[in-house]
Amino acid sequence: MSNYVKFNRGLSRSQFKLYVKNSNTIILSYPEGDRMIFFEPHTSGNVDVFLEGILLIPQITSTYDVSGSSNLPYGSYDYRSGIYDSSTQTFNPQPLAQKECTHVEVQFVLPDNSVFQIRTYWWKRKLMD
Repeated sequence: MSNYVKFNRGLSRSQFKLYVKNSNTIILSYPEGDRMIFFEPHTSGNVDVFLEGILLIPQITSTYDVSGSSNLPYGSYDYRSGIYDSSTQTFNPQPLAQKECTHVEVQFVLPDNSVFQIRTYWWKRKLMD
């Protein structure tokens, strides 16, 4: 069970969740404790993550980069989107924008008593001929 604030912002069609890290709010973590994984269904490239109000750096730098050519290399980003398989406890990253994802993986352990926020966006994009 997590403690979070969730609301929709009218026409912007975004969702915002606020987590305060303590024993009740971590959704998933690897047994090794070296990575944090949060359940947050979203479209890759359409998610912002904040720690203590500071915007973290995503792997996918553009919501329109469906080829992954503008992605940041491993070690240069703070979080990435993907799908978590609970049966194998494996996180499968999604390097392409505009793909359905189930989780956000943060690349470091969150400090105790920190405020962690996830904001997701969704819209239908009209493709041009």
